[in-house]
Amino acid sequence: MYIWQHRKYLGAAHGLAGILFILSHFPEYLSKEQMDLIIQSADYLLTQMQSDGNIPSSGWSRTLFSVFPLSFSFSRSCGSMMTSSFVGFFKGEERQDDVDDNLVQWCHGAPGMISLFSRLYILTGKEKYLEVVLSAAEVTWKKGLLTKSLSLCHGVVGNA
Repeated sequence: MYIWQHRKYLGAAHGLAGILFILSHFPEYLSKEQMDLIIQSADYLLTQMQSDGNIPSSGWSRTLFSVFPLSFSFSRSCGSMMTSSFVGFFKGEERQDDVDDNLVQWCHGAPGMISLFSRLYILTGKEKYLEVVLSAAEVTWKKGLLTKSLSLCHGVVGNA
C-alpha cells in the first residue's frame, strides 16, 4: 500500500481497494485465513466511509498501525512458485471525519470502491457489500461525472 506524508492511500489505483480487488480474484490460491484478512481489510475501508457514501482517498494518521502479513504462493502448471508480499490490515483506527473527501474519481473515492465491493458481494453474498456498491454509485452520480479528461483514473470513464 502506498503511504505518503503519513497518509495511507485507500483507493483503487493507489491503495488498499485496488490491492484487495486483485487478490479477491484468486480465492482458489488463498487459505481461509488469507481470505479472512482480505475481508477484514475491506471492512476497514467501510469504517472510513463518509456520511455521503464516499470513501476518502487516504486515511490520515501520524501513528504506527498494525500490519498483518498476507503471504501466499501461486502455483503454476509448470510447478514453479511465486510469492506475493502483503496486504495491510489496520487495527484500532477510527474513521477521520475531518478527512478531505472531495475526490470522487476511480483512483480515489467511491467510484473505485464499486469494483472491490461488487466482487466481495459475489464471493460472500453479504448484503452490506451490495449496499456499499449502491451508495458509492449514488454519491458518484450526485457529485457528477469528471470533465477534466476521458481517462479511467481521473476522468469520465472512471465515473461512468
